[in-house]
Amino acid sequence: MLSVGRVHLPSDIPIVGCELTPYVLLRRPDKSVVTEDVTEFNPIDGHFLRYRWYRVQSDRNVAVCSVHPTEQATLQCLGCLKAKLPVSKSYHCSPKCFCDSWQHHRVLHERAASAVNENGNEEEEVFGRFNSTGGTTSSMVSMSTSQSNPSFSNGTTALYPAAVTQKNGGETWFEVGRSKTYTPTADDVGHVLRFECVVVDAETNLAVGAPVALSTSRVIPAPSPIPRRLISVSGMDVSGHLDMDVRISSGGTFTALSYNILSDAYATNELYSYCPTWALSWTYRRQNLLREIVGYRADIVCLQEVQSNHFEEFFAPELDKYGYQALFKRKTAEVEFNKAAQSLTDAVIPPAQKKNALNRLVKDNVALILVLEAKFGNQAVDSPGKRQLVCVANTHVNMHQDLKDVRLWQVHTLLKGLEKIAASANIPMLVCGDFNSVPGSAPHALLAMGKVDPAHQDLTVDPLVSAYSSFGRAGVGLGLEQRRKMDPATNEPLFTNCTRDFIGTHDYIFYSADSLTVESLLELVDEESLRKDTALPSPEWSSDHIALLAEFRCKSRTRRRSTQRRSSSGDTLFKKRIRKVIDKKVCQQQLVNLSSCLNFVTGDAKAPSPACCTELHKDIEQIQMLSLRPC
Repeated sequence: MLSVGRVHLPSDIPIVGCELTPYVLLRRPDKSVVTEDVTEFNPIDGHFLRYRWYRVQSDRNVAVCSVHPTEQATLQCLGCLKAKLPVSKSYHCSPKCFCDSWQHHRVLHERAASAVNENGNEEEEVFGRFNSTGGTTSSMVSMSTSQSNPSFSNGTTALYPAAVTQKNGGETWFEVGRSKTYTPTADDVGHVLRFECVVVDAETNLAVGAPVALSTSRVIPAPSPIPRRLISVSGMDVSGHLDMDVRISSGGTFTALSYNILSDAYATNELYSYCPTWALSWTYRRQNLLREIVGYRADIVCLQEVQSNHFEEFFAPELDKYGYQALFKRKTAEVEFNKAAQSLTDAVIPPAQKKNALNRLVKDNVALILVLEAKFGNQAVDSPGKRQLVCVANTHVNMHQDLKDVRLWQVHTLLKGLEKIAASANIPMLVCGDFNSVPGSAPHALLAMGKVDPAHQDLTVDPLVSAYSSFGRAGVGLGLEQRRKMDPATNEPLFTNCTRDFIGTHDYIFYSADSLTVESLLELVDEESLRKDTALPSPEWSSDHIALLAEFRCKSRTRRRSTQRRSSSGDTLFKKRIRKVIDKKVCQQQLVNLSSCLNFVTGDAKAPSPACCTELHKDIEQIQMLSLRPC
């Protein structure tokens, strides 16, 4: 007869909104084991499993500490109640807990006070506080104007009978689920959950033997970070001057989010030992990440480190509930970076060295490029008869610190792909992703300055500009507060990646400033607020990176022509620069010039020589000269 051998949960700390799936081990009469779900629709040996979930409620209500959610609360902050903050944020387990967390806790009070403006209206602050005027028709991940509110499903029936069994000691059991999995709700906070499974005879539908049960610790609310506000930077051009024409002649706006969500394959206890095990588990992190992502309400979402099974089984169906359409590119041996590597080695590397060169260049990193048609409300940007296209690139560049040359080559390859698109149409460009390159590094310089010297006297608009550099030009108010979180030397955020062993900037949103202006930016995070949990990830933030989000406004075509006339000799247009760059002969010469790196790329040399890649620098200088010549 089929019997239950073992039942356990990966984590005994249940969290609101995070699915619980017990591990059930079954034994057959022949001593073999079964771990699959055995339901009445697929019985084994004439038997199946019946599941029940109960909420165990005692006569005494229990509050949970907001800082240490596994501890029972013993005091409450009255300031939180007066400020109308969520009640769960007001509880603490001890006076010491309250005192230690006061520096961070008082920020909640300050935010609550500042959330009421001069007219007495409350600002929306939870992640993305803004309301879009419309959505895009398609995107890397795009949001339509209508949104749904998905609810938890905990069995075949939505509601269950009230008290099922009255137990000794003043406990009452309420049946809350009839499937193997259960997602705790707000009603479960502070209560213990009990899971039972029993073997049932398929013919008689009667239980065989006693049920096997386990109980969890008390359900805790999902930890929520301090909301990040959207800071307006509109009216500033890329040189920091107030540009009133932009406000008058611009079209509609759209928002773009870039976020490295930390792959579950990398979220190990060895790397992130400071993060509680339950907060590092994928069942918790995926719900916390989803809640954050949809909370920003971005029109375009670019995610990195998304595993293929997580995309297919979780992100694609869940984001679809909110009106998003998703496109995914998996790491495979057929990605474009690898095809480019094959072309490069075929062109310039002797056959005997080709294997070593490919081993260095082929790293299965991917870049995804889409051309989207944007709609703002029911009208196009300039007129109903004209289409507004936006080209969006999303990438994750190689992370290994000893492969700096490979990172530069991958960024160069990505730009080449964008050049082909830009050569055919003058459309706005967005380049998002984790470049694993700090500000001032060669890949960052190639993206931010690469083809035109930014100090040139005739240059007024860069082809690609970092969106967050707008904070570096901010004046008074909230913008000045964000400026303190910027590195003045590089005009980039002080960090977007914060772990125990590293803090720095690897993530960027670049845009074409001749066709787009930045309206608003999601505020940056204080390092101090993150260090209270040592580093990222944490129970509040489920990735070791922070999300970046920018709101853009498309310049009207009239505005673009005016900008272009102010450019040097009419040749600083991105498209015209690119046409010269992608000249076939120039590209062929670039491949030949890369041969100076062969000894290092093929592995024959342990370190690059001083002369290594000098020809590549010459190529960049040549491109700069070509870019500055008139047509």
